[in-house]
Order: sequence, then C-alpha cells, then structure tokens
Amino acid sequence: MTKRRYHDPRADEIVQKIEAINQSIHSHPSSIRVKELMLVGWVNVMSEQEFEILWNEHDTMLDAAHKEQDAIWEIQSSESISGIEWFTVSYGNVDVELPRTCEELQVIPSDKKILIQSKAKALEFLKHWNQVFRLWRRFDSSWLELNWNDFYAEYQRSEWIETRTDDSVLRHIDLNGNESEQPVFAITADCYWGDPSVAYQASSYPGTGAITFEWNNSIPAF
Repeated sequence: MTKRRYHDPRADEIVQKIEAINQSIHSHPSSIRVKELMLVGWVNVMSEQEFEILWNEHDTMLDAAHKEQDAIWEIQSSESISGIEWFTVSYGNVDVELPRTCEELQVIPSDKKILIQSKAKALEFLKHWNQVFRLWRRFDSSWLELNWNDFYAEYQRSEWIETRTDDSVLRHIDLNGNESEQPVFAITADCYWGDPSVAYQASSYPGTGAITFEWNNSIPAF
C-alpha cells in the first residue's frame, strides 16, 4: 500500500487516531447487530423494547466516539495542522500530484489557499485528456455532453478542483443470468467554490457548491 503523504507530517498521527476510532465504531457489537437487523428487519427477531435498548446503546457509543474525535480535531486545529493530503492522479502516461481535503482531518483556514494554488496544475492534466475523451457535465442524476469552453467557463468561476480517475471493469448480470463485463475509463473533475470544510455537504451551505464533469467515451454510468 502506498504511504499517504500529508501536507503537514504531524497529520499522520491524527489520522491514525481517527481511523482507530472509526474502526472501533464499525466493530462495536451494537453496530454489528444494528446492521444485521437493518437487513432482516428488527420486527422479525425482537420486540420494540429490545430494539430500543439496543438503539440507545448504539447511540451512546456513537456519542462517546464522536466526542473523542472532536477532541482530537480540536488539538489538530489548535496546533494548525493542515487537513490536506497529496495524491497522484495518473492516467495513461500522464501524472500530476494534487492536494485534496483528507477525510480523517479537519480543514484549517490556510488549507483553502493550498487547494486554490493547485487549480492550474489540474487544468493542464484535464486539458491533455480532453483531446482524447468526450466531456460530460452532471445535472442531478443525468449527464449532458458539453465542450471544453463550457468546462473552462465553470473552471474560471470555481476556486479549486478535485480530480480522480477510474480504470476498472463493471460486471453486469442480465435477467437471464448472463454475465458481461464493461471496461470503465473515466476522469472526473469536481469544480468547487466556497468553504472546503463543508464542500461535501454543499447543498446545505449557501455560498458553497460543486459542479461535476467527466471525461470518457460513452455516457457516464451514474
């Protein structure tokens, strides 16, 4: 496994602590039992009172875990430890190293500048592959084919870009049980603006948002 690279090396210890808490949540007996009951339907295996006791136990465990996470993130913020990690976006023979907000870390005010400064590097990577693939923009659950000028207009209005690639195989099974494989080759770019700390919940925060574009040679699957 490739070692993750954080903008601030001190973040590695923070991430390890947060990952340990997340693991404890997923492996807790109440979490495992709740997941099982969600699949089979709790009314089929226990009384409402028993389920309420289990649910309260689960909530208590989550509250304690979240308080522990908040305490760790408060230390991260007080010590001005960046919430940015660096990763390499690769496609074909073209690589580019870009920053992104780390899921296990909190964004601090200075992080937005790091994201903004990487915008031009992301653009050059996308411009190269725009010569090869068709370009699509996501509208809710549908996609509209566009051209480079359409993307560039949104690029100029956005503040930073997060880019990812997908080079995989989708397996489909039809109604007759026949299985087929479909290769997926795609490059996705999310054009963001606003507050990076809430960018993934942008619909709930005025002034923050994102527009998603995808480069491939067929209509995106979703």
